This record gives sequence, structure tokens and C-alpha cells, in this order.
Amino acid sequence: LRVYIFLCLTLLIPLFLLIHFNNPQLIKAFISFSSFLILWILGLKIVLQEREKPQNQPAKLPQVNKNLSLSREEEEMLLKGIEELLSQKELFLNPDLSLDDLVKALGFSRNEVSWIINRKMGKNFYLLINEYRVNRVKELLLSEDHREMTILEIALQSGFNSKPGFNKVFKELTSQTPSQYRKIT
Repeated sequence: LRVYIFLCLTLLIPLFLLIHFNNPQLIKAFISFSSFLILWILGLKIVLQEREKPQNQPAKLPQVNKNLSLSREEEEMLLKGIEELLSQKELFLNPDLSLDDLVKALGFSRNEVSWIINRKMGKNFYLLINEYRVNRVKELLLSEDHREMTILEIALQSGFNSKPGFNKVFKELTSQTPSQYRKIT
């Protein structure tokens, strides 16, 4: 940044003089040359910074919480508890559902619940909840009883709290817009 500012200041003085003498061809040439020079110096700086980075470092793996003392039975119980709360008790229908709400309902620590979702289910909390919500939307879009409802009404009834958020998540998880999905079925 300092190099860039220095170049801008040192180039602005001659540019001012060129404009003062009012020679358009010379001004265009000066601007082209100075732009090239600035880009070249910035590119060189980037290349030099890349060379300074250590090469072939192994990728950092996510940290596993070593303090978790869950037995295999507790892991299974927690996994089943999460699935039960979401599929049978349908906690995902609450648009304000948070990880802390799930933790309270399960009676385990936040780290334990988060660890199970991340490691055993292979996703984060928000993706897990959004998958349940999108599946509910898909179910309602296919239902004859809900044909008269708008897609937004179905989304709100499925736990989403905004149209843009719903549309984005639905498209990411199904590769279709909700309207396209409804037309196909």
C-alpha cells in the first residue's frame, strides 16, 4: 500500500505538469505508462510475497475437542436424540431455532452436540436444519392439500423466516428454484 501511495504521489506531480501544458497525446501516454508501472510493481510484490510463504505445508485439520468424554453409547444416544427432535418433534419448524435450543432440549453440552453434528452427521447446525426445512417444503409442494398455498406460505410454515433466505437455501440444496420444483411435480 505504501508503494502504491508513493507511486501515485510521484506520478501525480508530472501528470499535473502535463495537464498544465495541455498536450493530450502526452497525457494519454503518461497515464498508460504509469498504470502499467503500478500494476507491474503490485504484481511483483504479490509474487515476492508468495515466495516467502512456506511451501508444501499440510492442510490444517479442524481441531477435535479433546475434552469430550462421550462413550460410544452416549454418541449414539445423542445422535438419535437429534434425529428424534428434528424428525418427530419437528423443532426445525421454529424459525428462531438455535444450536442452544437444541442443546437445552438434549441435555448435553454445546460442544458435544456440535461435535456430533459436525463429525457424525458431516454438516454444520444450519445446514442440518435447512435440510429438514427444505425436505418439508418439498413434501408440502407435492401435497394436494397444499396446492392452493403460495410457495412463500409453505416456506414460512416450514420454518424459514424470509423469502430471500429460503430461495437461496432451496436452490443450493436442490439445484432448482421452488417454482421449478413445483412445476415438475
